Amino acid sequence: MKISNSHGLSAGFLKSGLVESIDTEQVMISLRKASVYSGASANLWLRKRGGQIKYRPLMGPGSHTRFRAGKNIFRVIGSWDGLDYECLLQLSEKSLSWKWSVDILNNSDEDLVLDLIYVQDVGLKAAGSGTVNEYYVSQYLERRILDDSVYGSVICCRQNMKEAGGYPWLMIASVNGAVAASTDGMKFYGRTFRQKHWEVNVPGSLLLLHFRRGHSACLPERDTRAHLWQSLCAIIAPPPPSPILTGFPALCANFRVSVYLEIKVTG
Repeated sequence: MKISNSHGLSAGFLKSGLVESIDTEQVMISLRKASVYSGASANLWLRKRGGQIKYRPLMGPGSHTRFRAGKNIFRVIGSWDGLDYECLLQLSEKSLSWKWSVDILNNSDEDLVLDLIYVQDVGLKAAGSGTVNEYYVSQYLERRILDDSVYGSVICCRQNMKEAGGYPWLMIASVNGAVAASTDGMKFYGRTFRQKHWEVNVPGSLLLLHFRRGHSACLPERDTRAHLWQSLCAIIAPPPPSPILTGFPALCANFRVSVYLEIKVTG
């Protein structure tokens, strides 16, 4: 199952609804292709904030969602713990960019505070180059987390190993204004990921209650540069500042995350 736009951007999906990979005609944006055995790094995680954090992947086997694909749109619909949600992936017809939109309706009997974590693995290697060494590719990716007054934490990634199309780079931002971001997969998943969470494929950082604006979502860092290995981008998008109230079926939490890719032949 695959969706695409007129600029050569495409997103493939597994039968479970997980994102298999995102590619252009020149560049494989994802670090690796997902499979039914390895799972996928790219996903959207919805969290309930409170005394105890609850979380749910919005795509894949653990989500129990319904999904369908159109020409350049992938739609996911599901329910979880008193919430109805709809996720929409749209590929732009104007550029090499895509947008995730998530609408949530609170049908429970309590007011809620939610946040959304968008996770995307990044490789930016030549398309069709076959299986890649994830650690080798990641060390050539330059990653920065910028703090913008409007969009909050904004992630920028550039492949410093020259490809056929030059040096591709991408930018990830939340229209709502992200409260934090991370560019290191090792820290995002945590050291205990394979020991404790492998059965449900849950990143350890989902258990953290508070994140520092403009810094790693997982551990406090002295700066916003990624120094370790596996390249992964995670951005935390908050809903409007007030709780999502019960008793108002028309009131929704709206999340918008946009990704822009540029490929230029330079140097």
